[in-house]
Amino acid sequence: MHEINLNIKLIIYLTAVFIAAFLFFSFLQNTNSLADPDSYYHAKMARLMIEKGLVFKIFPSMSFTILKDNYVDYHWLYHVSLIPFVSIFGDLMGVRIATILFTSLFLVLFYFILHRNNIKYPGLYLLLLASVPTFILRLSTVKATAVSLCLLFLGINLMLKKKRIQLLLLSMVYVWFYGGFILLTGASLVYIISLGIKNTLDNSGEILKAKIIYGRAIKYFLKGILTLHGWKALLIILTGNLLGMLINPYVIANFKFYWVQIYKIAMVGSPAGFDLGRDWYSISGQALLYETMVLFIALIILISLFILFRVKVSLEFIFFATLATAFIILSKKSIRMFEYSAPISVWFIAVGFNLLFQSISKEQFLKGTDKIFKTKIPLKVISFILAFVVIYISSLFTYTGIRDVKIMLYNHPLYYLSGPSNWLKDNTSRDSIVFNAGWDDWPFLFYFNDHNNYLVGLDPIFMYEYDAEKYKLWFKIINGEVKENLAAIIINNFNSRHVVLSKKIKFKEFIRNLNNNQNITKVFEDSSGFVFKIE
Repeated sequence: MHEINLNIKLIIYLTAVFIAAFLFFSFLQNTNSLADPDSYYHAKMARLMIEKGLVFKIFPSMSFTILKDNYVDYHWLYHVSLIPFVSIFGDLMGVRIATILFTSLFLVLFYFILHRNNIKYPGLYLLLLASVPTFILRLSTVKATAVSLCLLFLGINLMLKKKRIQLLLLSMVYVWFYGGFILLTGASLVYIISLGIKNTLDNSGEILKAKIIYGRAIKYFLKGILTLHGWKALLIILTGNLLGMLINPYVIANFKFYWVQIYKIAMVGSPAGFDLGRDWYSISGQALLYETMVLFIALIILISLFILFRVKVSLEFIFFATLATAFIILSKKSIRMFEYSAPISVWFIAVGFNLLFQSISKEQFLKGTDKIFKTKIPLKVISFILAFVVIYISSLFTYTGIRDVKIMLYNHPLYYLSGPSNWLKDNTSRDSIVFNAGWDDWPFLFYFNDHNNYLVGLDPIFMYEYDAEKYKLWFKIINGEVKENLAAIIINNFNSRHVVLSKKIKFKEFIRNLNNNQNITKVFEDSSGFVFKIE
């Protein structure tokens, strides 16, 4: 009976989290804009799947990229999951509702995982998470972010619980949903390293007695990382990933694509001169600290208490500390990693405080606080103060974060570049190639007009990999470096007789060159962009 009551109580809490999250993110989505250009790509893919089928082997819409003849939909199951929403609510509204739902489900899942791992007051940690503006922004964009987080968190939980069959299946499904599956593989490597650290700390007494301390420390570290369980988890995840790539509608093109996507873009970085999406750029240390101020304060308090009470760290604590550190470093390199570093850091904080209060008695805690405050304070008062501080500071940062996120979510008008797209659709032949100056404008053009094909989209490195010399020429043209024989160069090299571009400042010189060329005529202009025709 008691267990039934606990389950009912949990269901009520999970329902409350879902409703609160759904209302919160619905409020954020209530703008006449979609913040990320890729939102239009995802909406269009779901619509095309409804109209033409679930698999596309070629993708001529990006005619000068490696995806033209060997297309890989690395969001395949994500796009499939959007179909019901697009079918019922329409394209742009449908993907918004799907995003709100997936995001709400992630927060419910996170609460559930914390609860199942005996973390007390999981709701406080969700509030802590809501204090990170960039995380809220990333969750609010129409991307596979929430789905990826669900799979990553489930995978980590299964790995720690040694649920090997479920972990294998999840690792395979992760590949079908999103290219971020490699993060789970990375987490398993962090787990192996954590085993080495734990073994080293457990034998620190013997290490300190040794004549060559570093040599003995390395010995215990290596002994720890050779623990079979860690390598089993890695092998299971890699097997699942491989099965996901082989049992896949894009099996032939998968391996080259992921080499480019994971290694060349995410790890190595694009060659100098690339105009990447803003979420691939690094963030300053000051901005990183501001974004995670509440988490930073919580971490300082946690570490201070661990030192004060000399708490012995567990394997789980070491794992999440190492994983959070790795993701924070990645966030410094690329702002898109915030969507992972923030919740992983909160998970680490939750594990840390849980271990702290399991390791010390009430008497020890009160004795420690007496040393700090030089007076006796009742435990209830301390608990109230801590809860109040967490709620107040988190709420304050959440409030200011909501204001900032609402501003950032209004990036482009909902029908941005629809005018140039519709003109091209009405005045050009089907499948003719249009020279698009902005690779990041491609999702808008593709959404409003798949009548034409374009040069490049999603990421400029796909064009570079297709033909490096053509990429370099295109890059010079759009940056205004090519003035003479511009019309002939575009026709002969890109088989294009129309140029479409937005009114971004970076195209100022290119627009001047187009206007100054007697063989090129401006045929359309609106508030978002231009269309030029080459005679």
